Amino acid sequence: MQMIRLQLATAVACLLGAGPARGDDASVARSAGEPAGDLDLRLTLSTFLFRETGADAGAIVDQGAALPNASPVRRTFGDLRTELSAGGLALDARVRQTTSERYQAGAASGGEYEIRTLDYRVGSPATFVTIGRQFIDAVGATRIDGVALTRKLTAGVAATAFGGAFPELGSRSLDTDYVRVRNADGSEGARLIPLTGGLGVAYRTPDIHGDLGAAAVYVAQGVPDAPAAEKSRVFTTSSAYWRLGAPVDVYHFALLDVAGGNGLRLTNGSLGIDARPLDAVQLTASIHHVSTDVLQITARKNSAIR
Repeated sequence: MQMIRLQLATAVACLLGAGPARGDDASVARSAGEPAGDLDLRLTLSTFLFRETGADAGAIVDQGAALPNASPVRRTFGDLRTELSAGGLALDARVRQTTSERYQAGAASGGEYEIRTLDYRVGSPATFVTIGRQFIDAVGATRIDGVALTRKLTAGVAATAFGGAFPELGSRSLDTDYVRVRNADGSEGARLIPLTGGLGVAYRTPDIHGDLGAAAVYVAQGVPDAPAAEKSRVFTTSSAYWRLGAPVDVYHFALLDVAGGNGLRLTNGSLGIDARPLDAVQLTASIHHVSTDVLQITARKNSAIR
């Protein structure tokens, strides 16, 4: 069997300003309290071609025809990512295209048109308003289409209040950000626009930084056979990184559902410790809890909504 794989990744970065460009996957979107800078533009193009060829295989039934190719797998996709920060504007968008119908991760086939961030910030470094699609870092990086008000309370503490629409968890394309209700007769109904709002506080000291937040999600539209508890959700989040002196770091993340269809439960959680007893030795211990939210999202797509 022959296997031919070609993978090409090209990155183009254009930076006008004092800050260096980062080579990681982090977005150019600003963090809370970070002043708007000059133009920062990055284009990243990734392409992938995969093909397998194999010899003819024997017939699988008596006196049947031989199979012309035992390995007919072919897959091609491309991913173009655009990141832009200019003054108060921040954009992080991706376009993905595939010719495969069976082997595309994240989509059945065709294209995906994802906007991770598209927002505009106005105000001063101490108090500012952000409008558009954004992540609320102080509340577990909750993604919203709406408005957020951030106020620096002290040199190391900032509070954020937000409200808006809540795109579907796990969506990677504009056409799936807000799903449609599937009626009892199989036809498609109106799009669901969940509403969300909440408050978060981020803190930072020389030895510890983290955040605490709470948010609620409510679906005003009617969904066939959906109980009232599944139309609302209240959750809290917490994350922190703490340096206990030079040799030990402790970190955690927790998302606790307080009310809703899931009741009171720890939805996601992580706790870890990094220790460096010697300069050449690092010890790491961690524990993680992951809920079945992804499976529930997939099940919902195949039932009342799509």
